[in-house]
Amino acid sequence: MSNSRPLDADVYFNVYEDVADFYRKLAHEGSLGEEEEAVLSALNEQFGTSYEDIGDVSRQQFSEYHVEKHGKGEDRLGRGKYIKAYDNTPERKANKDDYFNAEQFDLLLNRLEASKGRQQRQRSVEGRRDIFAQGLAGMMGNF
Repeated sequence: MSNSRPLDADVYFNVYEDVADFYRKLAHEGSLGEEEEAVLSALNEQFGTSYEDIGDVSRQQFSEYHVEKHGKGEDRLGRGKYIKAYDNTPERKANKDDYFNAEQFDLLLNRLEASKGRQQRQRSVEGRRDIFAQGLAGMMGNF
């Protein structure tokens, strides 16, 4: 999970529709079923709350519960689609655009310098060919 990102409930719900659907299903059922009761009990224990209905639980708390219960084992915060969605939120994208990566700059600068060196060598080779061709043309003209 070295590439995983912190939990953002909005991103988590958008990326993992199964989690959002499960939350909506539990929150909109009229009476407490066994499944909702078990989840609500676990949430109350995890957060030290005394909620009586899943609808009282925030998306952030439900996301944290889900990550703890299922998400870590499935590496949901480290999956490509979550990372991409997390990194492309407007506030993170703005921060990312302002970021200067010195290592990336050095890498690109070295590649540019190497490319310029190759171009210069190519021009030298072509220049020698031109000189050789001119000399050969001059010799042929003398015949």
